[in-house]
Amino acid sequence: MPNCFGVASTANPGVDVTIIVLMFLLTVATIATAVWLLAKFINAAKGGNVVKYAALSVAAGAVIRLLFAAFIGGNRYDFIDYNTAIDYFAENGVFYYYYKAGVEIYPLSFYMIALFGGIGRALGLASGSAWLMFLVKIPFVVADVCSAVILYKLGKKYVNSEVGAVLAALYSLCPVFVAASGIYGSAITLVVPFVLGSFAMIVEKKHFTAIILYSVAMLTAKEALYLYPIYLIYYGYLFVRAIVAYAKYR
Repeated sequence: MPNCFGVASTANPGVDVTIIVLMFLLTVATIATAVWLLAKFINAAKGGNVVKYAALSVAAGAVIRLLFAAFIGGNRYDFIDYNTAIDYFAENGVFYYYYKAGVEIYPLSFYMIALFGGIGRALGLASGSAWLMFLVKIPFVVADVCSAVILYKLGKKYVNSEVGAVLAALYSLCPVFVAASGIYGSAITLVVPFVLGSFAMIVEKKHFTAIILYSVAMLTAKEALYLYPIYLIYYGYLFVRAIVAYAKYR
């Protein structure tokens, strides 16, 4: 099992270009197929039994991600930080990590990486080894499975089960999302299920739960902070509207 931390490039520029073009074409084909299927099923009656197709696509996506995780180490810069976090956890536990190591990994991501990395170290896996990096990527793969399931449930609830299955399949099989978790181990992958859950709660007007889920997302990766202005404006609007309504009907 090779330990290929430099997934951004290979020794052969021709191979690099071929891989990039192939991934691009597969991504375009996947999105185009998903758009065609969505257009086909958007007006289908609710109640269709397609859960087995959704489950197969999600399972296939998880297997593909695990295969990539087994043979490609990940982004060298992120995994330097991950290995630093694992080494710190193995020697010092979770205390004072940010005081001594700096804010390179957000808290929830640190705990997940430290947990699976700590299991690997307990099993005798060396820091930076391919098997250890495989274990570290498991939370990313699980997060993608959760995101696909959430998309299926949202599509089924608000449109129909066919649309839900297409959304789940798109997220599970699109090369962009596969690469983010199975190859690069991007922390954005860990954020997505919390953000999707938060948006779902906003639609259902369960605002306390929505805020809690978004707060957890902000504790997972810095990219979640990019959505903060949207939440601030939306809940600021709701707050002002509530005050106006209260003053009007006093």
